[in-house]
Amino acid sequence: MAATGLTALQGINALDLRPGQTVLIFGASGAVGTMAVQFAAQRGAHVIATASGAAPALLVRKLGAHRVIDARRTESIDRLRTFAPDGLDGVLALAGGNELERCLDFVRPRGRVVHPNGIEPVPMERLTFRVRTFDAVASPREFDKLNRYLRNGKVRVPIAASYPLGKAAQAHQRLDRAHLLGRMVLQVRRDPE
Repeated sequence: MAATGLTALQGINALDLRPGQTVLIFGASGAVGTMAVQFAAQRGAHVIATASGAAPALLVRKLGAHRVIDARRTESIDRLRTFAPDGLDGVLALAGGNELERCLDFVRPRGRVVHPNGIEPVPMERLTFRVRTFDAVASPREFDKLNRYLRNGKVRVPIAASYPLGKAAQAHQRLDRAHLLGRMVLQVRRDPE
């Protein structure tokens, strides 16, 4: 969870969002994306998220996304023109590909696009904006920044399933069978009641 939170927070920080600006979180229903949606919303940004399917769309809305599009559908991407009539101020790209490239057509001149290293394919550079990459940095200072958000109690980590440590093999089998919406938790010990 720490690496996920740091990646999300540092991605949002790299966008230098101000209240009222419009940001697209591309890949919002994943682990980093669910945190990034919340961090952007807490900054007062107008958050547009990509999520495919009803359950992922509902999840990112509950976490603070104002609008949700399905980037696999061209007509859904075209709705960015309505959702961000002045263009996107920023994009946090947590996945790459043709769908992302179509979304980047809606970034306003001098808008900001950032992605963590490891995203493939890497977003293409454009004449009107720069694409920046970053690595999540773990340091006491960065953990302190993350902890400030976590302490306010407004950040939720979606939990898809919870297993006792003794059933870790079952948890791994479930991960192999299907995509989970949320995190898998292994309980090391049972909390006293």
